Amino acid sequence: MDKVEAALAVQLSENLKELRQSRGYTQAELAERASISPHYVALIETARKLPTLKTVAAFGRALGVSLGRLLEKPAPSTNAWSEQVSQLAESIPDEIRPLVHDFLRAAASHRPHVASPPTKPRRGSNKKPRR
Repeated sequence: MDKVEAALAVQLSENLKELRQSRGYTQAELAERASISPHYVALIETARKLPTLKTVAAFGRALGVSLGRLLEKPAPSTNAWSEQVSQLAESIPDEIRPLVHDFLRAAASHRPHVASPPTKPRRGSNKKPRR
């Protein structure tokens, strides 16, 4: 493997392991879902083998994610909460994704009402008139 292939193998291995674990699959379960051997899954997850595009596509189908998600580098500014939401979103069935999207958009645009602080009475307004 050259340097570019090695970097790609590492990125794929990290994403594959993360996605597999987030779905609660063992390597054997993922292997069965992708129709490959468990030993080959282990080699890919440890970046010792760079699979064919056909195998990466099989992983994508088994995990319900795109090829891009398996090969992408995570954004450096991603926080843990955003990553968890992203992982959950990957598993949402296609038919309800528009509903979830609309809900998230509405939630993001919601601004809770914040009451204005009470105003102080003007100086002297509560005083009795002088005689």
